[in-house]
Amino acid sequence: VVEELTENKHARQILQQLADEHHLITTREVDGEVVFQYHPLVRDFLLNQARELLSAEDQQQLQRRGAVLMERVGQVEDTVTLLTETEDWEDLVRVIGDQAQSLVDQGRAETLERWLEDLPDEALERAPWMLYWLSVCRLPTAPRESRRLCEKAFESFRKEPERDVRGIYLAAAGVLEAILHDQDDLTLADRWIEEIQRLRKEYPDYPDEAVEARVTCNLFMVIGLRQPFHPDIEEWGERIARLSRRQVEPGVRFRVDQIAVVGLTWTGQFAQAAELIDGMRRLAQSPQVSPLSLATLRYVESQYYMLTGDREHCLQAAYDGLEISGKHGITVWDNSMRIHALAGALAEADFESADKLTAELKESAGTMTRFDLFLFTYFQAWQSMLGRDVVDAFH
Repeated sequence: VVEELTENKHARQILQQLADEHHLITTREVDGEVVFQYHPLVRDFLLNQARELLSAEDQQQLQRRGAVLMERVGQVEDTVTLLTETEDWEDLVRVIGDQAQSLVDQGRAETLERWLEDLPDEALERAPWMLYWLSVCRLPTAPRESRRLCEKAFESFRKEPERDVRGIYLAAAGVLEAILHDQDDLTLADRWIEEIQRLRKEYPDYPDEAVEARVTCNLFMVIGLRQPFHPDIEEWGERIARLSRRQVEPGVRFRVDQIAVVGLTWTGQFAQAAELIDGMRRLAQSPQVSPLSLATLRYVESQYYMLTGDREHCLQAAYDGLEISGKHGITVWDNSMRIHALAGALAEADFESADKLTAELKESAGTMTRFDLFLFTYFQAWQSMLGRDVVDAFH
């Protein structure tokens, strides 16, 4: 790389000699290849020399050549840095698009978000996939913003001369997922239930099984919450279970199952939910599963145990989930898991834990979704009744 970049066939030999003589250059092995690393002082000196001796045009040309070479040898982060510095937004969008799914699967959404935030607004708006991936990054901490970004991505995909069916379906599914994460106003899902039904007529063949699973699971969960007495709800649950078993990619299956379990538990299909939870636990051992997914696993476990009356495991799952969330700065499920824990504590008549959880939930009441607020209010009435304060329970 260094010989091609400098157009000096002796460049590698020169660097090796400098490293051998300890002139602030070291070597390390990466994937079987020797990599030269400058001391920060030397690097800063050389960068300053380049700024003084080279024209702005020559500097930019050199950086672009460097970006091409870095991408060729798989140094993606260096590639992104150079493309950002040269403001080569078209190539940067391409590189980010190539790496986005892999970064999300590795639990490196923060890195992806940082790259996307470096894009100027006009470049971001022109690239629906960038809007979509930014929505994925924002989902854990800002589901409403994630929903708006997915809606914009959907509209952009629909306006393209050559329709990207995969993008259209994933953006629509992303809107539903954001609504489900927020659960403040489920009426927002009504339009998207109809939108996906139109898409099924327009594009009856899904691009692949992963997209089919994502769309189907989100749609099932929304229908379960909005129309829990739908006559086909059990058939949908069986369809979800079949989809889950067909998934090979751990990251995809985990995302599918975590959505499906919530819908299954709230529609009383506990046996199917338990089967999926067992599978999720096995998948949780994979390095591809992100901290958000681990926190979500504990969330669905605590919800499942709350609804099936397993008090001990409900509390354990909720507290484990809160620990994961606190460690990684994930807040999306905190209120929900505390509410599940409150139900478990009340079922055990553990008033000390219940009082502590109630105090914490009152502090965060302003950030609760409507659904969480409903559950919290309901459980507060239960708590008052256990304490024989009928008047407070009534209010």
